[in-house]
Amino acid sequence: MKKATVSGIGFKKMSIIDSAQNMIFTFNEEGEVVYELKTAGAGFDLWHLPNGNFLYSHLYGIGHGISVVTPGNEVVTRYLSKSEVFCCQPLSDGYVLVGELTEERIAIVSPSGKLEEVIPVKTGVHGHEVMRVARQLSNGDYLVVQPGDKMIRRLGSKGEVLAEYNTRADTFAVVEKKNGNLLYTAQTAVAEIDSDGREVWSMTAEEDFKDMGIHWFTGMQLLPDDNIVLCNWLGHGRQGTGVPIIAVSPEKKILWSLSAPDFTKEPANIQIEGVFDGK
Repeated sequence: MKKATVSGIGFKKMSIIDSAQNMIFTFNEEGEVVYELKTAGAGFDLWHLPNGNFLYSHLYGIGHGISVVTPGNEVVTRYLSKSEVFCCQPLSDGYVLVGELTEERIAIVSPSGKLEEVIPVKTGVHGHEVMRVARQLSNGDYLVVQPGDKMIRRLGSKGEVLAEYNTRADTFAVVEKKNGNLLYTAQTAVAEIDSDGREVWSMTAEEDFKDMGIHWFTGMQLLPDDNIVLCNWLGHGRQGTGVPIIAVSPEKKILWSLSAPDFTKEPANIQIEGVFDGK
């Protein structure tokens, strides 16, 4: 059985998506791989749904887009795009949010894979840097991480800009906390900003993750106790040079980490079993 090296206390059952291997791996609480799934391309967003299915984004492979598949890898929903797609999100009734970079839009896709709605995304750049993670909030607004503009935008249901927050460079993921603040990842930091855009908390590679080989923080999951699980993406020739999965506390303590360089090369995002954006 494949097994990762787990350090620290409190590691939880989780799934990861590996953008180099085109694989999803599920680990039990001991770090053993209990499930493997071949993906349709290089994945950067992942959801293990309550019904056991997986939703993930993919680049290249069979094409840019998203797929919902059963544990047996049978396709439930598939949407292919002309644009690069780094993110997806399950919505109600089997609908899926898809972030389309070149099209500069958020697409809402039906369970049958049909494009049902388009939300335009304001951007000052075009192409690869338009967005990374986009999320629909419970009130119908959207948060969009836009590394090309060094900004996170809050959009209304029709794409109107409600707020703009300046960020660090090379951002990827965002979560809205219970207090309304935004937690986001940047290449070498994870940071929290308040409703006025002021940075109120951060951890950086230089100060807080010394000797862990931080290359690029991508996926992130906020746990109900406000601890954070981070993906240190080791792409661009950095495979095997750092610790890919790290959990931290609000007090800036490293709680646990996972590494499995023999079989997972570039974990890009994670899903803690049964946890969805801090809930």
